[in-house]
Amino acid sequence: MVGANVANASRHPVAVALGLARRTGARCTIVSVAPAPSAMAGSDRDMLAWAQPGLDRLRAWLGPLAEAVRAQEAELAVAFGAVGVELARYAERHHADLIVLGRRVGPGDAERPRFTTDQVVRRARVPCLCLPDGWERLDPLLVALDGTERGLSVFANARDFARHVRSEVRCVTVESVWSGEPDALAAGLPSSRSSRLIHALAQLPLIELRATGALAAAEVAPPPVHVRRGDVVGEVLAEAAAQDAGVLAIGYRLNGPGGEIAPASIARRLVHGTERAVLTIPL
Repeated sequence: MVGANVANASRHPVAVALGLARRTGARCTIVSVAPAPSAMAGSDRDMLAWAQPGLDRLRAWLGPLAEAVRAQEAELAVAFGAVGVELARYAERHHADLIVLGRRVGPGDAERPRFTTDQVVRRARVPCLCLPDGWERLDPLLVALDGTERGLSVFANARDFARHVRSEVRCVTVESVWSGEPDALAAGLPSSRSSRLIHALAQLPLIELRATGALAAAEVAPPPVHVRRGDVVGEVLAEAAAQDAGVLAIGYRLNGPGGEIAPASIARRLVHGTERAVLTIPL
């Protein structure tokens, strides 16, 4: 599913979503959100009448992508209400596996997050692929892990996405800096925390292979894990740049706080602090 902003000239998220659907054999739905009519209650015929102008605007806005939409047999839909709420709600109601969103990147975005993307990823119960305008590269995929068990679920979801789009998976985790820690001890990475994470990632494909037999032998090899030390956001972004990552995958807490981004909001700072595509995995 892809969110279409008909007030924006960029159709890039739609083009990427159509390409992903074609490569993976997935169903693609292009959803535009319009302000809710003053009286939403009514018959199916009333609802269709309200939706028709929105569908007409969406078809006109698609313009040069109209042929690709027809070739892909993509569906068009209009939802009513607040964009950040209704895109996530539509995805849940229609059992979408992925939401593709556009994301503006520019000065100040890390302090003043764009409303639509920020609202959708905080509400979506499915992964969201957030694309800067013109960004097409999805390989390699760098997964940021925090060393906890829930991080393994982030890795599993990110790996499934990577498998479908045929991207290489790499991982990064960041060790904390402790006040007064001796340099010799600090240099001894990975710590027991990161060592446990690396071991768990190495065992996860083997466990799944024994349980389901669904993984190919080539997918059993564990991904490379890069261990860094320092500020989490800064080090993850530095690793994404060093790896020239096409996508940065992160875990994202549902129903987190909105508004200005607090220093402790690591996931939000990562989403709005990178110029790369971001895959958010709901926690």
